[in-house]
Amino acid sequence: MRYPTRTIFSSNKFTINATVYRPVWKSLRRNVVQNMLSSTRLREFRTVRDKAMEKLINRLKNEAENNNGVVFIHKDARFATFCILVAMGFGLNMEEHKVEKIDQVIKNVLITLNPRLND
Repeated sequence: MRYPTRTIFSSNKFTINATVYRPVWKSLRRNVVQNMLSSTRLREFRTVRDKAMEKLINRLKNEAENNNGVVFIHKDARFATFCILVAMGFGLNMEEHKVEKIDQVIKNVLITLNPRLND
């Protein structure tokens, strides 16, 4: 069975998490390891990760203060992850409200397309 979200967000199954274990997957994996997960690249993006974690901690503190110590980590963890990915992929440090707006658009698309749980 074909799922529209899988096709759309995986570029027709041409991403590392959607393609089958074959030469294409091996090539994509090699690219990720060499260009994103190498020790040089990890050092290069340390400040990006530090800023994202600082934002995450501040958001969690604010949420805890406003909700009697209760926080919903999923939303804030997605936010921090997205900040890191945008900075690594596009070299941008986006304002928080823009990141939240993009996250909302992605959620709306996924809901509209009736995704599978793992999508």
